[in-house]
Amino acid sequence: MATRAAGVALAAGAVVAGCAGPTSMGGFSERDARVTSAAAAPVDACSVRTGLLVVEVERVVVNEYPHHDPTSAHAQQPLLVRSIFAEGQPESEGDVQAWVSPLRYRVGQEIGSFAAVRVLERPLRALAGKRIVLRLAENDRTNPAGWNHVAQAAGGAAGASGAVGFGVPSALVQEGVHLLAKLDRDDLILLWQIDAGSLVSALGRDAGPGGASGAHALRFALGTPRRAPDGMAPAAMVDVLVFRQPEPGCP
Repeated sequence: MATRAAGVALAAGAVVAGCAGPTSMGGFSERDARVTSAAAAPVDACSVRTGLLVVEVERVVVNEYPHHDPTSAHAQQPLLVRSIFAEGQPESEGDVQAWVSPLRYRVGQEIGSFAAVRVLERPLRALAGKRIVLRLAENDRTNPAGWNHVAQAAGGAAGASGAVGFGVPSALVQEGVHLLAKLDRDDLILLWQIDAGSLVSALGRDAGPGGASGAHALRFALGTPRRAPDGMAPAAMVDVLVFRQPEPGCP
């Protein structure tokens, strides 16, 4: 895939070169780049800072793990992976962040490590046209998981102090591809996808960060169509809270 992409880029470059000649390398001179004046205009900051959209995990229960023998007493170490990407953009090239539980849990136990974890906290104005995906997965100890390599490369680590989040910077986009591919192929338990705009609309325009309606929130009770072996409950359940809160300095 990388070879194919490189070929496309080279072909495009050849077309440009044929039309306009070779591109001069290097940046502009400091004389051309330095801003000599910048007039400041007073604005009401809170008129444009319309609040943060928060997606917070409230409760997680796994009733069946993909690599788990129901008769075994061995506990599992789950992880959450959240991605945000724009329409038309590959998911792996967006913002990928993961949280791994430092503790192990048995089937049916509530995963306390993920309680109150905010998987998203972004200004509303930065989420236009974005899609949010949340995955619950299993850390398969029998096969070194891709997320572990990404965490180390990105400077993160699964410490003993609690669930740890790490971002995948642009230099590690390919690792993000591997991470998502592995989760979906080998370790996926639950998958939720939603447009950020639909969350904002569901909250309502009057549910802004100020006033009585600012406390308004939505709870999404997510459950897999797959049932646990006893057939009584979903294989996994995740309760998610979605709400708006003011940005710093705004009421």
